[in-house]
Amino acid sequence: MAGFGNIGMQFDLGAQAYDGEGLDNLTYAAHAFYAINPMLTVGAYYGLDDWDGSNDWDYYGIEAKFAPGGAASRLEIEAFVGWYEQQSSTSGGNLIGLSGSYAVTGNIDLFGGYLLARWGDAGSRTDQYDVLTAGAAYTLASGIYVAASYNTFFYPGASGDYGLQFQIGYQFGGGKVFGGRSYYTLYPGD
Repeated sequence: MAGFGNIGMQFDLGAQAYDGEGLDNLTYAAHAFYAINPMLTVGAYYGLDDWDGSNDWDYYGIEAKFAPGGAASRLEIEAFVGWYEQQSSTSGGNLIGLSGSYAVTGNIDLFGGYLLARWGDAGSRTDQYDVLTAGAAYTLASGIYVAASYNTFFYPGASGDYGLQFQIGYQFGGGKVFGGRSYYTLYPGD
């Protein structure tokens, strides 16, 4: 994350491999944001999901973060409206997300969220595919973190589909303002 007064940029980089599926994903994104005051930050993002080097999807949207106590707040709430578009066709999704986190201690966070999404071809995006997530994360002073989440998927015909996700990562010194918006971040384990 880089900032100049109230204006800042955040860069996301990620990789994921689906065990046994042969699908690998690289994702790159940039968020530009403006801190209206210590409690409210608004921004926009653009990213690219590269699936196996041949199936690229763009994702972009607007986002906001509210921290009632400013920088020292233990509670953070994020919301976004976004789009996920395949570059080689009219397939894509319209997305609305709401998430929150609570810092139990300086190292332990509890988090949760809901993603409301409609997928399909442009002009007829009516296929529901929503996700409810709850989890916890532990961050070391070095920036290394581990997280676990339980995810319930809602779509027509679903009968209790769920996923468990485990992450190990590193957060660089500047931290982050907004969560990731790539497919594997929005649909963990899908």
